[in-house]
Amino acid sequence: MSSKISITFLFFSILLIFSCNNSNTTCEYLAKGDVCVILKNRSGKLIKSVELKHSKKPYKIENLENNQNANISYNSPGESSYQIAVIFGDGKIIKSNGSYTEGGYTVTEIIHENKIETKFGTTY
Repeated sequence: MSSKISITFLFFSILLIFSCNNSNTTCEYLAKGDVCVILKNRSGKLIKSVELKHSKKPYKIENLENNQNANISYNSPGESSYQIAVIFGDGKIIKSNGSYTEGGYTVTEIIHENKIETKFGTTY
């Protein structure tokens, strides 16, 4: 009986690890026309929420710890833009100026305590 419980626990542990790792890899397998936004918390603080406001729909990440990253991908076959709003655990809010994108772009948004730094790249 003990070995069945151990095997079941091992199975669910592996499944949990795989699903946690997989949730942050949305930018690894992008389709043509997709945009990848990598959010990096380098603020030294807990981020209560990050909202990426895109013309088609908003995306929200909650409870992003310091030095933790999160990825958001969305389809944008043409030109588009987005803005990021960050709410820290202490209630402080900072916003980005907005970023232009189009399909194939990878954008890294580095969130500092007082600003959001944007770095552009291409996926393909």
